[in-house]
Amino acid sequence: MKRVRKVLEQFGLSEKEIEVYLVCIKHDDLSPYKISKLVNIPRTTIYDILMSLSLKGLVELEQSDGFTKQQTKVKGKNPSELRKIIRKRRNKLFALEADVVHILPDLKRDYHKGETNTDVRYYPGVEGVKRVFALSGELGIPTYAWTHLMPMDALGEEWTNEVIDKSMKRAPDGEDKELVPLNDWTKHVISYQYGRNRDYLVRNNIRYIDNYAFQMYLRLEIQGEYVNMACAEGDEVWGMAIKSSALSSSLRAIYNVMWNQATPITERMVRSWGENKLLKKLGRKSQRLARHRRNNRCKSGL
Repeated sequence: MKRVRKVLEQFGLSEKEIEVYLVCIKHDDLSPYKISKLVNIPRTTIYDILMSLSLKGLVELEQSDGFTKQQTKVKGKNPSELRKIIRKRRNKLFALEADVVHILPDLKRDYHKGETNTDVRYYPGVEGVKRVFALSGELGIPTYAWTHLMPMDALGEEWTNEVIDKSMKRAPDGEDKELVPLNDWTKHVISYQYGRNRDYLVRNNIRYIDNYAFQMYLRLEIQGEYVNMACAEGDEVWGMAIKSSALSSSLRAIYNVMWNQATPITERMVRSWGENKLLKKLGRKSQRLARHRRNNRCKSGL
């Protein structure tokens, strides 16, 4: 019976309405006077309760020829009416929802006042790309990125290496994550940075997806509530930063699914690719410059 009372309460009946309703479906030939005695509620209150139950479709009220309240006959309706009433309510709610959907644009236009509660910033050109990278450093929290590993000729070798070195110092081991497509270009960049610093793969947790369908032409990263994008592909050079909890949470969910399906890039794998040709060439160039400086000092008598 406790469960019955709880459900009837959720249906929308008050405690006194429940008492009266349960009596009405249990007994026949009831009058307000008899109900008052059975539930120990004053008769004046019983009239109001019965009228409420009648309007809700749960009891029937039939007056005798005398048309006096004391002579009113009360009969509880079949409890199956409860379900019928709920269905009617549900249909009305569906109809109401359809009406609300149509007026929502007008209401939301007034509510938002043409403003957005997200923060969207666009940065054009090379300086814009650099600004987005700087924003990542300023936040100082783990980064989850899809990236094609941006070429150094877009931003300069010295600047690019400096940013990578700073990021390696900033993030604890393995907290920054990068997902890359596996191709000749990404192999080149990874082996280059690994050749520069053997800690590169320790400080940067990189996984790859070896699938022709996975192609990236920019860097898209998630940091907290921020989504940062940097593009330097062909004629497109720009950066963008968006602060949006909904966007960052949605992208992070997609990222986690892809991350779990991706394969880690290991030192053994990178070493199997062989020595990076660019580093090898730069090393020879550095050796030639050193010899040239030594020869000039010898000629000068130094």
